[in-house]
Amino acid sequence: MSGIEGHSGLVVSAADLSRARPPRWAWQDRIVLGSLNLLLGNEGIGKGVTVAWLIAQLTRGTLPGDLYRQPVSVVILGDEDSFDDVWAPRLHAAGAELGRVLDVTRPDGGYVDIGQDREQLATIVAEHGARLVYADALLDNLGTAVDDWRAKQVRDSLQPLRRLARDLDVAVLGALHPNKKAESFRQLVSGSSAFNAVSRSSLYLAEHPDDEDRRVLARGVTVHVSADAVWSQGDALAGSQGVPAVSASRAWSAPIPFLRAVER
Repeated sequence: MSGIEGHSGLVVSAADLSRARPPRWAWQDRIVLGSLNLLLGNEGIGKGVTVAWLIAQLTRGTLPGDLYRQPVSVVILGDEDSFDDVWAPRLHAAGAELGRVLDVTRPDGGYVDIGQDREQLATIVAEHGARLVYADALLDNLGTAVDDWRAKQVRDSLQPLRRLARDLDVAVLGALHPNKKAESFRQLVSGSSAFNAVSRSSLYLAEHPDDEDRRVLARGVTVHVSADAVWSQGDALAGSQGVPAVSASRAWSAPIPFLRAVER
């Protein structure tokens, strides 16, 4: 029994293993398709460079995961960084197929409000075949009335974005600044704990503890796998060459500009 509307007016569904599906990954073991994902990192730590590399891999079909060998389009909801002056050169340097990267704003240049603009955003995503939506500053896309410290408001405001991800089978990646006084990964998320609660995978970009010129990208929360994977980011301006990426659950080798992988 699935999706049967009872006398109550609510939809009733019985558990059915045949409807269960394994997770599908935009980036293997890190970013889940059909779900909301989070990227945490302090201002200036290198989130933009990291995401530029990620987008470049997706547009070329070279990112390990379920989209491997399938070049796809990506939507960026700006604007924490200027798209023309910052994003375009950064993406070019990362080797992205620029025609596959779309900047989406309101006609007045303002931030997309995911509550009010969901249908228009879904149309753009579907028309262009985008498989990743990146919210460069997620809080700016929640609407001015949302108090990001109130769990119910956060859950309600994120629901349209989560539904878009689920209905169109795209990965949504939202960037947030961390809480500097955190003592655990859960406490790193600035604002309500509801952000982490509704995220299917949360990643944290930070300075390498032994080398200030390197960055570590660690997965702290995921509902699908338990093994941690850690990446170290090299100097982008120097054009560092990558070494094989190592995951505790799966390993692969690929040339990776900007990033070096390390095993923890």
